[in-house]
Amino acid sequence: MGAWDLADLAWAAGLFEGEGSMSVSRIEDKRYITGESFKGSARLTMTDLDVVERFHAIVGLGQVNGPYQRGEYQPIWVWNTARFEHVQALIAMFWNHFGERRRARAELLLREWHDAHTMKAAAAVGRRNSERLGRPMPRREEDSHGLV
Repeated sequence: MGAWDLADLAWAAGLFEGEGSMSVSRIEDKRYITGESFKGSARLTMTDLDVVERFHAIVGLGQVNGPYQRGEYQPIWVWNTARFEHVQALIAMFWNHFGERRRARAELLLREWHDAHTMKAAAAVGRRNSERLGRPMPRREEDSHGLV
């Protein structure tokens, strides 16, 4: 999306407020000292392809997938993104149009994602420093204090 049309942006935000969702999920990932990673995503699911495509054109992020057939129901189309930068930009674009509940959800998602990535970054620095000093840093399951 080049120059934002405020009416289109308000329309997209209202649609997302009613039909969209945001989530952050913990994923087991042994590459990190914490033993887990986090994945954030935003999603809009509808049966009307033209509406999903208009939403996609307005926000200029993510992708449209489908159709997905659900038994005898109408096929659905899904706009989604799992890139942190896209979720963060979507929240910024829609912030002034979000209701109280959606704004609280966005704050929680951003806080959890930030905390998880801050912990991963700190763990990586600690591992690099301990390896540089010739002392391997214990992984969670090897913690000598029995802390997990």
